[in-house]
Amino acid sequence: MVVYQWINIKTKDYLTKMANPKYLIKIQYEVVKLKTGSEFCGMVRDLGDGSVEITIPMICHLTRQSPTNETLATFIPYAPLSSDPIVKVQLDSIMHRNPMNEQFIPFYDEASSKWLGMV
Repeated sequence: MVVYQWINIKTKDYLTKMANPKYLIKIQYEVVKLKTGSEFCGMVRDLGDGSVEITIPMICHLTRQSPTNETLATFIPYAPLSSDPIVKVQLDSIMHRNPMNEQFIPFYDEASSKWLGMV
C-alpha cells in the first residue's frame, strides 16, 4: 500500500508546506530487517541519498491465542525514548525491506496513533 504524507513531521512550517505539491512525500508501509537482526515496521521513505526515513517504527510481536487459535499482534515502539518519531537508517545497514502485509496496516496505524497521542 502506498500512502502520501503531506509534510515531513520535523518541519515547523506545516501550513505553507502542506499547500505546496513539491512537499508531497511518497511513503510505503514496510517491514525492515537490519543486519543487526532488529526487525520493525513503519512508514518508509527512500531519501535517495543512501538512507531511508522510517516514521513511527514499531516492533510487531505475533502470538497465537490458545483456545481460539487466533493471532494477537502487539506493536511496541522501536525507539520509545526518542523525542523524534522519525528514524533515519543507512541502506547499507539494512538486510532486507518488504511491503507490510495489508491485514496488519490498520493495527499498525491504530497502535502508532495511540503512541503519538501518549507522548
